[in-house]
Amino acid sequence: MTKTYPMRAATTAILLAGATSALASGFVDGTALYNFMTSEKQSEREQALGYVLGVADVSGGDGATKHAFCFDFPAGVSGGQVYNTIKRYLEEHPESRRQPASGLAQAALVEAFPCKPPKQK
Repeated sequence: MTKTYPMRAATTAILLAGATSALASGFVDGTALYNFMTSEKQSEREQALGYVLGVADVSGGDGATKHAFCFDFPAGVSGGQVYNTIKRYLEEHPESRRQPASGLAQAALVEAFPCKPPKQK
């Protein structure tokens, strides 16, 4: 059974629709994302929030998927928690920031919200 999240998808679409900066102009690396996350400009921090929520949304967060990675958000996880998790990962791994931001965001989520092994019957 596939889970659907129309509200989450709609919110992500709205946030991404407003992103008209470097985060929306093509591939983004970890440095650009981190710079937006730590910007003094609220608009850039909001664009970074839209970006990370979009990555989290399309990457899953519901457990095992067809992807090579797996993360599972606990009930009640907020967008702010996702944002802070990815920001902290970028702070702790500055040597990786030249890599694509989407992959770094996924790595942060896998580390922070690992999938639990399936229960044996």
